[in-house]
Amino acid sequence: PMRIVGDVLTEGDKYAGFTLVCAKMNGAEPRFVLGTNSYSQTKGHCKLWDISNNCGIHGLTNDGKLFQRHSINSSVTHTKDSHGDQKVSHWNKVTRGCKIFEDVLSENSSNQGENVMENIAESLLESLLHDKVIDETQYHGENPIFLPWASYCTRTSQVVLFHKDGSIHFFSRNYVNDTDYEPKYQKILPPGLLGDHGNSHQKNATL
Repeated sequence: PMRIVGDVLTEGDKYAGFTLVCAKMNGAEPRFVLGTNSYSQTKGHCKLWDISNNCGIHGLTNDGKLFQRHSINSSVTHTKDSHGDQKVSHWNKVTRGCKIFEDVLSENSSNQGENVMENIAESLLESLLHDKVIDETQYHGENPIFLPWASYCTRTSQVVLFHKDGSIHFFSRNYVNDTDYEPKYQKILPPGLLGDHGNSHQKNATL
């Protein structure tokens, strides 16, 4: 993951702003790397984080500030590379999002049923990624996590979950307005679990 993200970022100035997430989950020590080509909202200013050994919940802002929530009831802290930027303490929708994410995981911690991945994803899509709260802080407060339907709005929300059996679960909502959407689900199986089922299966529906 580190090499892949690093290689992409070497040409980061060729692209519009993006955040790249790369993970390797099929080894004894899972690897998880984040990268952006617009750190501090400056095109071509690249930043890379290897968070493989940092347990907890992470939130990455549009301007490349990385927050970490270490455990239940802990506060959300930002990485030391913020250089004392006062805007960091006002990214309320990121700290709020980390708390919502933690609550969803806590509520589903004892759920070991067949549909556990679907339940977690639906909870995240409905509560975290559809959050419309607006606060009145000096920075960033006017934009909720979910942007209402307009010329500039949230059009797609996605959740990717890795199961301990090696399977990957991809959930997506493609919105046509604030409430109506086309849901998509894809499950990708690793080679050891494929059998006669192919490499994935999909469900598509319109609500």
